[in-house]
Amino acid sequence: MIQQLVRLRFGAMGLLALLIFSCQNATQPTDLTTQRTMTLELRSTSNEPIIDATIDWSKFTGINAPIGARAVTGPDGYAQWVIPEVSTLRDSVRLIVNVPSTSPTGAAGPLTFTTSVCNDTLITLAVAPPTPCGSLNGRDTVLLETCPQGGLATARECVMYLSTCPDGLIYTATDSTQGSISVDLRSFNVGSSGVEVCATYAPPLGTAVGQSEEFTVRVEGRTANSNAVLVAYDVVIIGAVSCQPCPCPTFQRTAFTTQAVCIGATASVDVPLTTIVPAFGGGPDCVTDFTLASGSDNAVKLTSGQNFVVRSGQLFPEITLEITPQNTGQIKRTLEWTMQTRNLTTGVIEQCPSRLVLDLTTDVLSPACVVNQSLIDTLQKCVFADTSTTDTFSIANNGDCEITVNVRSNNGLFTIAPSGQIVLAPRSKRVITISFGASKPDWDANPATPIAGRGDKFFAGTISVTGCGPDVNIGVVGDAYIQCDAFKYQCLRQFRPAGFPNVYAESIQLVENKTNIVYQNDNQSFQQYDVFVKSLTPNGTTFDVELGSGGNGGQSYGVFRRIATGFSVNPGQSICDTYPLNAASECSDMKNDLTLGSASLAGLSAGDVVLYTKIGSTGLQCALIWIQAVGLDRPGPNSLPQVCIEICYPMFVL
Repeated sequence: MIQQLVRLRFGAMGLLALLIFSCQNATQPTDLTTQRTMTLELRSTSNEPIIDATIDWSKFTGINAPIGARAVTGPDGYAQWVIPEVSTLRDSVRLIVNVPSTSPTGAAGPLTFTTSVCNDTLITLAVAPPTPCGSLNGRDTVLLETCPQGGLATARECVMYLSTCPDGLIYTATDSTQGSISVDLRSFNVGSSGVEVCATYAPPLGTAVGQSEEFTVRVEGRTANSNAVLVAYDVVIIGAVSCQPCPCPTFQRTAFTTQAVCIGATASVDVPLTTIVPAFGGGPDCVTDFTLASGSDNAVKLTSGQNFVVRSGQLFPEITLEITPQNTGQIKRTLEWTMQTRNLTTGVIEQCPSRLVLDLTTDVLSPACVVNQSLIDTLQKCVFADTSTTDTFSIANNGDCEITVNVRSNNGLFTIAPSGQIVLAPRSKRVITISFGASKPDWDANPATPIAGRGDKFFAGTISVTGCGPDVNIGVVGDAYIQCDAFKYQCLRQFRPAGFPNVYAESIQLVENKTNIVYQNDNQSFQQYDVFVKSLTPNGTTFDVELGSGGNGGQSYGVFRRIATGFSVNPGQSICDTYPLNAASECSDMKNDLTLGSASLAGLSAGDVVLYTKIGSTGLQCALIWIQAVGLDRPGPNSLPQVCIEICYPMFVL
């Protein structure tokens, strides 16, 4: 990697020096574009970092020009930015630098200059106050060094002398050429009057190392309408042939253990060369180019850091690896970079015999997945109920890597939660719940002969787990039955015993979320339960019955709806076995719209079928009520009116 140097300085008189290397690359016949990094180092002449200075940059040639932005120097005096689509032959960038009044030198600027850029570019700038207007004894020395034998054949440095004089001065020089040194001037006026003195040293190619030339130029600034000199500088230009290379750094072999990486994954890993490799010396204009020679392969690939440049005294960069382990255990790699030093002043390049060596170790982790399945019990399901028994199994990740498993059922009657893709963190466990959801149509469609007194039919399914080592298949069995536990025959009465102030009544509570019906008798709070007889009214030889709901202690309540009249069940069966064909759709409709029902029903008689939709804390369920008979509970004068009902609960949405 080649790094271009732009060297800027403000000397004791307040001057700015600019050294630019040509971007032209004769071996590159076709111009290309790429992004380049530009870095500005801003310090006082006493080497203090200048912070919060603004740099407004703009690329004004090439593709996507003009383009620019603003950068600000940080606590170390550095600012860095990326310039997009830079020509590998050359593009031009204009910089406007403003030094804040809080800096050690006080405010300065705007300092405007233009430079070419084709490579990553480093700019160093030192600042001092400008020369006071009226000063005629300014003096500065510019040293130009070359190495025609193996470095730069020509050295050129442009010095910008700033003054506090008003804009508009015209600058002249006593002479422009002497020996191998030539000088040209350019006046500029940006907030003050200044002159750019560009000196070039181009010695013959055969000039011996150690030879030098000296040329003193008197530069004077006058107003346009007067010969009065307001500011003057004696610039001593020394041209010297120097081929001294920068010293090669040496490093101890360094070891580093990266963060652990999981097998089967690709991880981006940062290696902080900044902290594990010490900075080295060699002179302010010395840089070292590092080029990766070995150690990168498919398992450990450098995404940044194959080539990088470190200036003497500066920290190493952080490099990035892409690690893709092929096997568990450890990955060991040795990265080696060759080195060459470059003297940015003379252009002398020195190939270094030693190398930067970094031994890398990466621990490769693996998951350890286990499906913990005890014997899964047969799942029980009443086809009229909304819920079934459940069973569980678990998947445990006992390893140190995140894994993804897939859990699915091959039979829609067996549902699992959660299902599909499940991510397990290292050292975690996930419990999977299995439910059985057979309904009456599923029971009817099963060709098996019902067994046992409940009318049991069995269903089978498979729960598969993939991604947890070898595939695991768990067999599950569901038992669906039609003779549900939630059947009750009960006769209900109301009366007021002699001497008692309260009505003595009987009622029924439907236990929420269970196939359970509880008979209650109470002389005070019977209306707190789900179903009770609100009134029994004589009508000829029969009785009318009204059902009411008290709301189950305020915790739940329900609504009634008559769905059939004159109904009877088949001999030997109950309302759970034989029910009106419209029961399923009516139950579903009521669950969707409770306004279809009412809190009580009047005018009922034997043979009526009533749906009661219970509204509980966990959802809605239907109870099917058949009024079997209405009449007296016994013959004689002490008889009481009663209504005898069959109730089936909960009623599934068929």
